[in-house]
Amino acid sequence: MGQAVRCAYRGLRGRRERAPTVWTLAGWRDYLYLWQLPMVLAYLAVWLIGGPFLTRRALRRLTDLPSRRISLSRCAAMSLVANGTGTATMAVTMGFFLALGRKVGPEWLAFIGLGVGPAAMLGVAAVIYSLFLNRPTGVVLRVTATTTGALVCLLVALGAGAFIPATALRQAALKETRCRANLLRIHGALYAYARVHPGELADGLADLLEDRLLDAKHLRCPGREDREIGYLYARIATARRNTLSQQIRACDRRGNHGNRRHVLFADGRVEILSEEEFAAKLRQPENAELAKTVAAER
Repeated sequence: MGQAVRCAYRGLRGRRERAPTVWTLAGWRDYLYLWQLPMVLAYLAVWLIGGPFLTRRALRRLTDLPSRRISLSRCAAMSLVANGTGTATMAVTMGFFLALGRKVGPEWLAFIGLGVGPAAMLGVAAVIYSLFLNRPTGVVLRVTATTTGALVCLLVALGAGAFIPATALRQAALKETRCRANLLRIHGALYAYARVHPGELADGLADLLEDRLLDAKHLRCPGREDREIGYLYARIATARRNTLSQQIRACDRRGNHGNRRHVLFADGRVEILSEEEFAAKLRQPENAELAKTVAAER
């Protein structure tokens, strides 16, 4: 039997689609969305417009510089150079720790950048302010805390407002990718089952575990991992090659991914359908058996 299983899987090499890896959605671009753009513009507005006024106000209150040395144009130059260089330094520092955590490890090194980055921004800004002002260190630090410190607080607020929702969206997308990969594995295992048991169809997905054609983890939908079997199955045969089939062979359970269903067709296709689109597919005669299973689930 083991030899038959190996032969079945060799026959699937050119047929099955390779499952996506975790890192396919781990790039920094996966955290970028259009709704984050207003946050970036808000930071630029505060830095470019509010920065000069905040710097001049801090210099008036914390230093004894004459008015001619704290003109708005001079304060704008100080804010632009100090805070711009500080922001760039923070981005490079955080990017370094992120890359170090991902490429070298351990992964918690990425979180160190969240603390070191703002500190680096404040330090670089303090050095540049000291070159502009030529005043005692205590005065420079107070000016830096008032001006650059305000921008750091704004960046933390904007970062939390942008990164936390983006992370949640990425995790949802990653769960959908893993769910799709599970269905592709299920399709391959059902194909192997038909090769091992000619003329027979699996009574249920649990049969694939008994024949060791599939690991139990691949029957747990990432959207609801508390269910041992997170997928519904229709007892139908695999479609012929190069044949587009509308028969649904398996799908995830209701509510696993909100109002969306991952659907495996008999030809090996996996599509993501809304509940309304899925219900329309179930009304087709060829999906009558799965429709009964779905109705019983509800």
